[in-house]
Amino acid sequence: MRKLGDRSGTQKPTNYFATRQQGDNADIAVRKAQRDWPQIPFGSSLISNEKYSHFPVLAASSDRIGVAYYMGENHGGDEDNCICLSQTANAGGVQNLVLNGRFAAEGVKGSTQIRFTSSGNDSGITVTITGFNKDQPVTLGPFACPNAGVIDYIGLITKVTQVQLSGNAAGTVKVGLRRLPSNLMYKSSPDGGKTWPNIVTIGDGITDGQHRHNYPALGARKDGSLILCYVQQDIEDGRPTHLQRTSIFGDEFSEATEMVITGDMPSGSPIVGDTFSFYGQIKRTPSGRLLLYAYQAADNFVLTSDDDGATWVSKIQITSSSPALSETSLLVQDEANWLSISRIDAAVGALYQMKTVNGGDTWTTQGQTNLVASGGYLSQELVMAYVDGIAYAVMLYMCRDTSINPDPPNPNTICLRWARMSDLLASPLAWGPEEVVITGVNTRSGYPSMFINPNTGTMIVAYGVETGGTAANTAEVRSVAIDIIQRIKARQFLGTVSQSGGRPTGDIVETGQNENGSYIRWSCGYQECSKIVDLTDTAIATASGGLFTSAANLAWTYPKPFSSQPVFNGALQRGVVMASGNPAPATKLSRMNLGGLAAETLVLGEFTEAVAGDRSSDLGRATELATKLEACFGMGRTLAIDIAGYNDVGRLRASDDRLRKAVDDLLESQFTRAKEILDLRHNALLAIAEELLGKKVMSVTEVKEALARLPTTSKEPVGLDTADPNSPQRGAPRPTCGL
Repeated sequence: MRKLGDRSGTQKPTNYFATRQQGDNADIAVRKAQRDWPQIPFGSSLISNEKYSHFPVLAASSDRIGVAYYMGENHGGDEDNCICLSQTANAGGVQNLVLNGRFAAEGVKGSTQIRFTSSGNDSGITVTITGFNKDQPVTLGPFACPNAGVIDYIGLITKVTQVQLSGNAAGTVKVGLRRLPSNLMYKSSPDGGKTWPNIVTIGDGITDGQHRHNYPALGARKDGSLILCYVQQDIEDGRPTHLQRTSIFGDEFSEATEMVITGDMPSGSPIVGDTFSFYGQIKRTPSGRLLLYAYQAADNFVLTSDDDGATWVSKIQITSSSPALSETSLLVQDEANWLSISRIDAAVGALYQMKTVNGGDTWTTQGQTNLVASGGYLSQELVMAYVDGIAYAVMLYMCRDTSINPDPPNPNTICLRWARMSDLLASPLAWGPEEVVITGVNTRSGYPSMFINPNTGTMIVAYGVETGGTAANTAEVRSVAIDIIQRIKARQFLGTVSQSGGRPTGDIVETGQNENGSYIRWSCGYQECSKIVDLTDTAIATASGGLFTSAANLAWTYPKPFSSQPVFNGALQRGVVMASGNPAPATKLSRMNLGGLAAETLVLGEFTEAVAGDRSSDLGRATELATKLEACFGMGRTLAIDIAGYNDVGRLRASDDRLRKAVDDLLESQFTRAKEILDLRHNALLAIAEELLGKKVMSVTEVKEALARLPTTSKEPVGLDTADPNSPQRGAPRPTCGL
């Protein structure tokens, strides 16, 4: 057991609680009593556009929302061409490079190091850098140049006036700066995210020129005060210090104190390698236990504190290099049940999910989620939402489309998904469908963080947007409001469907998607699968009667299996074939039940009592099914359903005029459609009717033979389709999912 990062010059944790203990307790009580979480309606707002502002983390104090964020010169803090852009140096003998980078003219405010890059073997020459460190002249070198690589030279400089090589460079060279100084900033909003007037500089490396501040993690303690953890890194030697500050109300912060961390430690190099890279929000269990996520190389850690942050205990959650996991978000349901979602680095994947059911003592690897596998899912965050007493996990993530992380389904957007926490603890494949909520977030934008207003159900989202184009030297932090609770309620009947003894026992509708397509399941047992297949490079030139087909059948593994052979439909759309299940069978069955009425109406001009006289008649069965469709299955004009009335649909119609009108409209539309279908096949209808007069009963084979004897006309297709019995067929039994 050891404390990490014991550095001189930082305040020791003996005074850590001084600000909170010396606060005005009466004022605290008044402000908590007045806490009403104001929410002024707004679409979006700008939090900060100073320099390169990015990586926001949201949290709520006793009466306001706050966001901590990084403010520096660029995304990563290093910039390899800001002094000399890539250039050749082959004039012979001693020669100077052209100073044409963005910091060449004015330099930088803070002291930093030189980074030199060679594309060829330049180990036989040296480089000497001349300039100023603050107001003092400085000469760095001569240093040996690298062999097709990068070297960071020891020594501090703020402005470069000359870069001199002792001879010709083998290829191109460029000169930049390492560990540019940066700040950690904090802003708060008293009006629910509409404006952000209060600003606090948490760590000022730009002014002192000696430090870089990054990896902010922000959260609320049980008493409503905030705790902010971050890393301060020395520019010259790279040594890290893990610091934290607290705030009672989220408008002023205590002095920085060094974190006391024991337990599992990063196993990298003794300087940079022993840095915890914190990520995202600090989460809290109902008892007040704080959870902080960190990573370094292949190690991923969960840090916990049972004393409001006075001390932290680190425990490795997972060590993984394949897949390589880094930025990870935590979600807490109670003291025992937690989830984590991790970014997968340098590989195609779909975000990585783990769970614990014993408060972090052990973690279970659940695997990748049901997001479509891509290299573009990055910077996710999780938050819990409660709707009608049900715990939902809400996830935001960036779909980044770059050369390293290509081809997400919705490129350069921030997307939203949610699912019941109980379903996710059972499976990582339970996440609901993807919704795009923010667009125009290109390249390395994203890093969303969110907070749900408990009074309004509105979710405030803070995120970063790179605005500097390909140079990516400017970025800003924005916020947007999303009606998350209303969205969940609108799809609350979605979940996992199930049956017991043929009766629904789970949710009404289940949807999902994977690499094999998308699917929808209904509690009645019906399932529909669909997929778009690209046929751009497929030759469709094999003659088949008067049509043409491809040489081989298209193989399709359904995204969810069927329990019986499904009906299959296909549509050609500009070189793309879409294969899907039939439309919802309830309307089709209603149409089938109305077939007898339609046939009698077409032939006799009216229908008889036999098809409409009682509950078991064709019209009686169609009316009952149409009522259930509108009132019980969630497939009608409204999402509201009445499960209690499932077995007494007559009572439902009698007590609701709007329902009766909806049932009438549905029956009328299906009756019209049934007549249209039979009118199109009028000759077949008469032929079958004539044969039935003599036989009374006809088998399927006899119906096929009767249809086959009919002459072919342009109006009336005859015969039934046949195909490989192992392939989906038109005319096959109605598909079910075998719940």
